[in-house]
Amino acid sequence: MDKVGVILTAEGVGSFTSALKQGENALRQLQAEAKRNIASLGSGGKAYDVYKAKMSGLSSQMKQSASNVNLLKSRYDDLKNQPCNYQKEIDKLSNSLRQKQSTLKTTGTLLQSQKEHLKHLQDTYGKTSAAALKYKDVVANTSKSYKATQQEIKGLETQIKSLNGTFSSQQRELQSLPTKIANAETGYFKLRDAMQQTHTAFRNNGGRLADVAQRFNDVGGRVQAFGQKMSNFGDGFSKITGGLTTGMFLAGKAAIDFESAFAGVVKTVNGTPQQLDAIRQSFLDLSTQIPVSANELSRIGEVAGQLGIKNRKTLLTLQKNNS
Repeated sequence: MDKVGVILTAEGVGSFTSALKQGENALRQLQAEAKRNIASLGSGGKAYDVYKAKMSGLSSQMKQSASNVNLLKSRYDDLKNQPCNYQKEIDKLSNSLRQKQSTLKTTGTLLQSQKEHLKHLQDTYGKTSAAALKYKDVVANTSKSYKATQQEIKGLETQIKSLNGTFSSQQRELQSLPTKIANAETGYFKLRDAMQQTHTAFRNNGGRLADVAQRFNDVGGRVQAFGQKMSNFGDGFSKITGGLTTGMFLAGKAAIDFESAFAGVVKTVNGTPQQLDAIRQSFLDLSTQIPVSANELSRIGEVAGQLGIKNRKTLLTLQKNNS
């Protein structure tokens, strides 16, 4: 007998449960991997390297988190559509069960009648008579059919019981899925916010130029301290060290000003962190080739982005023509 109901439920449940566990494990592994990658850079790691490690880790986690959310939503949609299928299958099996039960009752009545007739033949002609032996085969066939019907009834009852049990279980699962989906979506949005916060913090701290600015400030601080120790040699040396420190401070400020100007490009050009980074570096390189500052190039890029120009090569060509 074709056990449609059992196949319909058990395989689907097992496949979903396995996929969900794999997705959750994958997300945990990505989180652990991201932490290891950041830790490997150490406390003295370059700001840009730390930024790339964080963004890469968060991006991978977001992708896996979105996959987990979609899996839960897909499961929810499947379960919502299954009640009708379950009911149809249960009704189908129940009809078959009633028919088999009716057949069993009829066969049982026939078997009882045949057994009585066999006893009459045996009593009248003897157990080894041709008539008794021939009719005994008829009774045996009817008995075999009766037992087969009994087995079919047991199989149908088992399938119906299994379907009813699985249906009740999946109804409970259906009720719990909205909460699971909401929790999974919350996790995804947290990752998205963390990615945005990481990018914003990196940009506000000078972006890729933060490492350069920090080195200037560190050197400036050391020169200033050395200048104070040598102040006995006269005001002239103090003025020199003061000028150096001021220049280095301005270099750090310029880096932050550039990232502030480039923020306009980030807002208008819809690109990945890698694409935006490539555009940022192109602006810096271009500013050394033409008499236009990187800040001005960023403002041109922002306007171009507002006009719908997203291609990096087109942006650079436009900037050269307008500079």
